[in-house]
Amino acid sequence: VDLASKKNIKLLDTRKTTPGLRSLEKYAVRVGGGFNHRLGQTDTWMIKDNHKSCLGGLKGAFEFFQKQGAFYNSIVAEIHDLSELKEAQSLGIKHLMLDNFSPEQIKEAVKVKAAGVTFEVSGGVNLATLETYLIEGVDVISLGSLIYSAPRVDISLKFKPV
Repeated sequence: VDLASKKNIKLLDTRKTTPGLRSLEKYAVRVGGGFNHRLGQTDTWMIKDNHKSCLGGLKGAFEFFQKQGAFYNSIVAEIHDLSELKEAQSLGIKHLMLDNFSPEQIKEAVKVKAAGVTFEVSGGVNLATLETYLIEGVDVISLGSLIYSAPRVDISLKFKPV
């Protein structure tokens, strides 16, 4: 978090949590200075590959989620290459997740970033590689490893008679 904040980049967790421990793991991320991406799938509409496949591509998926009528839900689009990035920006999508982009691809994407658009980097980033993804123009980086690679603590509850 300290390293990323020097570049004005926020670190987010993902929904990849231990069954039954989501609230505790999400809380630990916040206490450590990070941010929660989503608590559940309905917190933010996220256009993923399956949506694009079933709903007529990025444009069809975006229109589908816009028609859901959820006033407060933003729409995030998972983007896989520069041509899809340009299409997303032309559609007016404001939150773009650059999924599995290499640092070189991210540097190219930042060159065409439209005003008012948020870039989230996701996929392939972990604490060992984080520094190579701290690129000017990136707003947030989401890392599942904030949760699933965190050291574990034995939290057993032992009762003693009084």
